[in-house]
Amino acid sequence: MARSATAATLLALGAEAAQLGIQRGFLAQSMQPDVVANTLLKVEDEWTQQAVAFAECNATAADERTSDCSDSVSAFEKSCGMVVSAVVKASSGDRAVVSEYMSDICAESVLKGWRQEHCHSLAQNLVDTMTPDSYDNRENLDTVAFCHRFWSRFASSEQARAAREAEEKKEEELKLAAQKKAEEEAAAKKKAEEEEAAKKKAEEEAEKQEAEKQKAEEEAEKQKAAEEKQKA
Repeated sequence: MARSATAATLLALGAEAAQLGIQRGFLAQSMQPDVVANTLLKVEDEWTQQAVAFAECNATAADERTSDCSDSVSAFEKSCGMVVSAVVKASSGDRAVVSEYMSDICAESVLKGWRQEHCHSLAQNLVDTMTPDSYDNRENLDTVAFCHRFWSRFASSEQARAAREAEEKKEEELKLAAQKKAEEEAAAKKKAEEEEAAKKKAEEEAEKQEAEKQKAEEEAEKQKAAEEKQKA
């Protein structure tokens, strides 16, 4: 329900813009790229979850050989189809308008990093699939086939990104562990040096006190001897 509602929001925006008689120069006002970008952000998050679920399902299926992993693909293709249909309908099938409009959406600040990459990927794949004939695009664009192909690219991209992030996380953890170890070794070294310095100081103090004691005893002996000599 949530996936359909989110994609339906984009579809509704596209339908509204189409009724306004969209032209290239009118895109930013009638189709509100910032609004659609926020909606696309949610859609991409759902697509990402579907890609993750698909990868996890495949990993389980490889072991158990019983899992059916088609649910994630079906959910993605349904949502993707609604998004693509909305964009094509709103642009009246004009490939140049789609290119400009999607460029505006992908440039919105809410779409950063991998989200922006996916936006550009969706835009480029859609534009490459459309023909110069607007009528043909409106009537004959096979969104099912498009989304099926795009799923393969999207899922592969997400798997690569997940692997890259896992590796970066591992490297960061190793870096932090090495840093912690270095800090602990430095602290241990400092403590050992302080203990050694304190020990040396204590020994020197003890030697000093012993020397003073011995000197005092020697002086006392001399004083005693002098007094005895004087009495004699």
